[in-house]
Amino acid sequence: MNTRPLALFRCDASPTIGAGHVTRCLALAEELAAAGWQVAFAVGGETLETLPVLSTAGIEISVIDEPTSLEAVTLGEW
Repeated sequence: MNTRPLALFRCDASPTIGAGHVTRCLALAEELAAAGWQVAFAVGGETLETLPVLSTAGIEISVIDEPTSLEAVTLGEW
C-alpha cells in the first residue's frame, strides 16, 4: 500500500485547445513528485500526440478514450 499522498491530474491537450493547461499541470506535478507525492495523469487520446514531453516525464499516465460518463470508473482505479 502506498502511503504517499496522490495528486491525480485530469487534463487534455489538442491542436484545437492547445497544451497550456497540461503544461502547467506537469510543472505542478513535477514539484509535487519532488516533494514526495505520487502523481499521475489521466488524459484524453490527443494529449500525448500534442504534448509528447508528457510521455517522457516519468509520471504515470492513463489515456481515457471512453465516454465521459465512464471517467469516474476509470479514475477510481487509482
